[in-house]
Parts: sequence; C-alpha cells; structure tokens
Amino acid sequence: MKIVVKVFAVLITLVLFLPACQDKSTSNENDYDTSTLTVNLEDLYNNNIEVDSLIITIRGDNTDYKFTSRDISYIMLLDINLDRETKNDLLIEASLYWDTFSKSAYSKFRFSNDKCAGYLKAIYYHQNVILKLDTNPAFNVTESDFYNFNALDHFFKEHKIVDPETKADAYINSPMKFMIDHPILYSILDENNIPFMPYDFGDYYNPVFTCNNAFGCYDEYLRSGDQMYLDWFYDNVDWLIDYKDSNSLLRYEFEFPHETITLNVGWTSAMAQGQALAALSMAYHVSEDEKYLQAAHEFFVTMYSNIGTDWNLYIDSEDYLWYEEYPSQDFCHVLNGKLFGMWGLWDYYCITRNEDALHLLQGGIASILDNYPLWDVDGVDGSHYCCHTGKVSTYHRIHKLQLEAYRDMFDIQEFDIIFDTFTNQRSN
Repeated sequence: MKIVVKVFAVLITLVLFLPACQDKSTSNENDYDTSTLTVNLEDLYNNNIEVDSLIITIRGDNTDYKFTSRDISYIMLLDINLDRETKNDLLIEASLYWDTFSKSAYSKFRFSNDKCAGYLKAIYYHQNVILKLDTNPAFNVTESDFYNFNALDHFFKEHKIVDPETKADAYINSPMKFMIDHPILYSILDENNIPFMPYDFGDYYNPVFTCNNAFGCYDEYLRSGDQMYLDWFYDNVDWLIDYKDSNSLLRYEFEFPHETITLNVGWTSAMAQGQALAALSMAYHVSEDEKYLQAAHEFFVTMYSNIGTDWNLYIDSEDYLWYEEYPSQDFCHVLNGKLFGMWGLWDYYCITRNEDALHLLQGGIASILDNYPLWDVDGVDGSHYCCHTGKVSTYHRIHKLQLEAYRDMFDIQEFDIIFDTFTNQRSN
C-alpha cells in the first residue's frame, strides 16, 4: 500500500482517496482509479469548536490503515493507493474528539463500477456536534430494493448498549412493563375485550390499538392485582396470534392515507410488528406458556426480514437501519412508531438473549441518535411527527416520554441531548 500525504494550510478539510473497484480483465495492472471520501469539518471551524483530534481507521483485505491528526486547523490531503486485489468492502471508522466529548461514525465503503465517493461531515447543531459518515452517496435506495430483504445479511451502523446482559437481567426480574403506560381502551372494546376502532370510513380492528390495550390491561393488573385484567391481557395477545397471517404479518384491512401516499388494503407496519413482539414476549414472561414464546420467535423474523413485496424495514445509503410505521416509496421516518416498534426487540432480547435482536435494536438506536435533527423544530418546544410535515406534532409529548424511557433503560445520555434539543433547552 502506498500512501502520499500532502498538507495545505487553508481551512479544515481532509480528503481521502480510495481505489474504485474495476474489472481485472479490462484494467491495466498499473492503473489505479480513485474514489473519494471528503471529510469536512468546516462547520466546526466556523463555530469556533476546537477539535482535539481526528482518527480515521480503514480496514479490509490486506488493509489496516490508521490516520491520526491532533492538529487539524488546516486542510490535509491524503492520497492512498490501495491494492487493487481488495475484493471485499472496506470498513471506515472515524472518531472525533473535542473538549471532554467524542463522537464516532463508521460505515462500509462499497466499491462499484460506477462512482465510489463519500463524505465524513461534522456539523454543529444546537450546541451539539453531529458526525455523519456516508460512504455511498451515489447509491439511491428505492422501495423495490427491500423486497425479499434480510437486514442480518447486510452491514448497518449500531450504537452499542453498555452491559446489556445486566440491564436485561434487571428488566426480566421486574414486572417487565412496556416502555410507557397505556390506558385500557374501554370505550371501543368489543365483546371479547378487543378494541374495535371507529374511523370516518368504517369500524376496523387495528393491531397497534390491540397491543396498546394489552399493555393497558397488564398495567392495570399490576396496579390492582385483579385477575380479570390479566385475562384481558391474554385475550388481546391471543387475538394477535389468531389475526396474523402465515408469515406473522399483521395486515390492515383498510386503506390509509398518510401525507404524500395512500397505503393499500393489506398494508403492514413495523410499529405493529414490534409492539406485537413486545406483547408476546411479556405474555411468555408472565405465563411461561411456550405458545407465546413460539409466536414471539415468528414475529421476530418480521423485524429483520421483508417477505416478498411486504416490507417494514430497510438500510439506507448511509448504512442506517430504519423501521417504518408507514412503509412506502416516500420514506417518512415516523419517530414515535419507530421508537415503539424497536422496544419489542428489547423485550424479545430479554427473554431469549438473542444477539441478533440486540444488534437490530442497536442499529435502530444509531439511526435516531445520528439523525435526530430530522424531527427537531427550531426555536420551539416541539418536534415533527415524520419527515413529511413541518408542523409541531401532537405526538411531541409522547416523543419526550419515549426519549426518557430509552435513556433510563439503556443509560444512553445522547437521548438527553435529543430531549433538550426538541424542547429548545439548548440553542445556538
């Protein structure tokens, strides 16, 4: 590997040249195409953020390169010629240190025969540094890319939970309540204690309301000790098992308009799938009935795989894992639905200690921590519902409760930063 370093005393930018993948049968052995990863810290410079150091590590076949700079008050340009025999993708990790803080970002550099380019960018947002690494900006995902898709076969960024085993032990030895309290939906219950929702277009069952009602019944049982409420809890969980299709998907029997799209009859939702996984995991925890554990296993499959053209999750071009409440070609990232659905992965991990569930949860957390400005409303105590609306959401109160629940359960203080940003307690 040949490394050429050029130093220019101007602003703060680092450019990394990596070789593009090329067909060996047509390329000359001495020819090296280059791919570009631009690292831009100019926004920090403009906001007078004094960076202590930047570390970039590149790993791959026969490649283990580490760049460290403790003086980045100037542009540094690195020309890196890597062996063309590199067959697999490169893993690039960057760590930025300033004051007493640090931020890391990592992604897989995927070679292509087209354009191989990317960037590492640090921005200063609401008194917080956000570090984003996109190594495939030319790769545009579409809905069809996630048909018959298994997330566990792909790389995605994760935010590691510290000592998850201890946290899971404490949670499993508690009543194992869902992340926030839900009321029993008395006013819309049918004769079997299942909520039957009146919409403008008709009355329908809604799997999310069934899950919420199950959580409410369980909470009331814990408060009162009344066996009736525990029986109601099982009624709702059993309904989920009976209602799911052969692939354990909970289908909606009505079309639903959301912002720019209309979801057709039979649509599914990662929020419903994740909450059902939580309810089934709770039911097994309380009853130790194997039917609930088996059903939880089957629902868990839907949290990492899209079956046919039915999809609820995907990995974007920046290697972030997303769970969609309203899956469509317009990726809208509903925040409350994502946070609710992901909690099911935690419940399932606690009863099974399935490492894949932990990885998926950590992937979902990373996509929120690194992209939270998507939902922030500048200058007010408010947040967006999804990426397709500029209004302050009525779900803002729910968002705050969810952020506190994630912070407390997983001891991730970055959720406090999001909370403070959403509530406008920190501003530039």
